[in-house]
Amino acid sequence: LNSVNAGKNPTVIQVEKIGKGCLSHIVISQKDAIVIDPLYPAEKYLEIVKQQGVKITHIIDTHQHADHVSAAPQLANLTGAPMYESKLEMWDRSANFLDDCQEIMFGNSKLRVIHTPGHTLGSLSYVVDEKYVFTGDILFIESIGRPDLRDKAEEFASQLYDSLHNKLLKLPLDTIVFPTHHGSSVTSTNGVFSTTIAKTKEHDVLNLSEADFIKQVVGVTVPRPMNYQKIIQINKGSIPLNPSDIPDLELGPNRCSIAGV
Repeated sequence: LNSVNAGKNPTVIQVEKIGKGCLSHIVISQKDAIVIDPLYPAEKYLEIVKQQGVKITHIIDTHQHADHVSAAPQLANLTGAPMYESKLEMWDRSANFLDDCQEIMFGNSKLRVIHTPGHTLGSLSYVVDEKYVFTGDILFIESIGRPDLRDKAEEFASQLYDSLHNKLLKLPLDTIVFPTHHGSSVTSTNGVFSTTIAKTKEHDVLNLSEADFIKQVVGVTVPRPMNYQKIIQINKGSIPLNPSDIPDLELGPNRCSIAGV
């Protein structure tokens, strides 16, 4: 557990699933906390907010995850806080649904929604107080998201290019980027995995033309996450979850980025 801007407004607390490279975030403004991309066990977030003396007011995912089971439904049940999902994904379960350009007010802060498809059709990124951006699996510290986990790699690669160049990379250069994963080669800074928009612009793949970007991204073959199809179906709400299955379902690396690009 490590904090950014600890004690100031807003504070970001990063929660990592060790060995998996999955990251989730608690964003605190005054006495309100938003949890972004919660991981199992959900009880961990209750402990953290109790220590911080704050209340969870919103629970949100950036997208429909393929590498880990979202703890958003369980955390919503435990806290009574509303759960939000992307309106632009396909769901078989209920939630409050977020769309492009929506805003959530919490404490004295504002979260702004940006539709950033390319990893999934409905991926959302969240900008908080124009200081921080939570990019899910679209933009990483070392790489970018992969477009092939829904079997529409070429179509999604074009959307990914647009999301990166026409949305995320147009944010101010000093905006701090918090992704939902990090690769095994990435080291933290003061215990926190983050980067800036300025640094992400140095990724080689982001200096390609759109045609070359699509060709290169579609041409990269990376093994898919283990059990990803079943995990998608659980997160979608299509099949029930047995919590005791989670360790086996989540075995292996996250594999949500374009390694080596």
